[in-house]
Amino acid sequence: MFISDETLEKLPAPAQIGKTKVGGIDFNKARMRHVTQAVLALSAWPGGFTASQLAAQVRDCGEADYQSRQAAYDLKKLRGKEMVQRVS
Repeated sequence: MFISDETLEKLPAPAQIGKTKVGGIDFNKARMRHVTQAVLALSAWPGGFTASQLAAQVRDCGEADYQSRQAAYDLKKLRGKEMVQRVS
C-alpha cells in the first residue's frame, strides 16, 4: 500500500467529524505511532474492536499511561482522515 505525498501533507491538519473538529495526525509523535501499530494489529479482529481494547494494545506497545478516552479520541482523529471506520 502506498500513501501519496498529498495525503501525507494533509495528515497534520485538523479534520471534521460531524460538527466536531479534531486534531490532525502527527506520526513524529511516539503515541500516534503506537496507536497506528495497535490499530493494524487489531484490524484483523472479526467485528472490529473497542477503544478499551485499543488502549490495552497501545499500553502493550509502550505507552503505559494510555487510557480508553485517549484511544477514543485517537480513533476519532483516524476516522477524520478516513483511515478507519466505525463498524456497526
